[in-house]
Amino acid sequence: ELILALCSHIHTSEINDPLDNQQRTAILSENDRMASKGLRVLGFAYKSLTTIVPEDSAEQQEQELVWLGLLGMLDAPRPEVKLSINQIPAQQYSSQGQQRTLVLALKLAELQLIEEVVGEPPLLLLDDVLAELDLLRQNQLLDTIQDHFQTLITTTHLGAFDAQWLHSSQILHVYCGKVISE
Repeated sequence: ELILALCSHIHTSEINDPLDNQQRTAILSENDRMASKGLRVLGFAYKSLTTIVPEDSAEQQEQELVWLGLLGMLDAPRPEVKLSINQIPAQQYSSQGQQRTLVLALKLAELQLIEEVVGEPPLLLLDDVLAELDLLRQNQLLDTIQDHFQTLITTTHLGAFDAQWLHSSQILHVYCGKVISE
């Protein structure tokens, strides 16, 4: 909103057209739509300077900008966000398996958000994530992702996986830097 208020033109098809109220409303509406999906939204604009302007006129430089567009980004939870399980701080009072499950739940929610924004499911990479989960939690996670996300899972403990799930998976082994299909 702040950047948009400083813009007098919009960049379209290699030219700069005057920015009208209908376009401003559409931009603000798109900003709200992206923000409602949990995205951090940044607006971009520029101004070509043909001469060097003295520093004391910086405010004047930030007028009549050319609007370029919006960018929506997914952010990781901020460090000050304290996660809890049943209103109990997870970091202090939960097992590693519970903490891992909580992080995985956040990741699955993030995947769902990415899918909504992008329009297709993302590739999920899980690096030895099942090592700290008991068999029940492993199966719950695998059932959740199996038919929905293309997933690459790395592990050093293949025997810890449920046999039924292994049967429906493509398994690749890495030996001395070479990938071998099972």
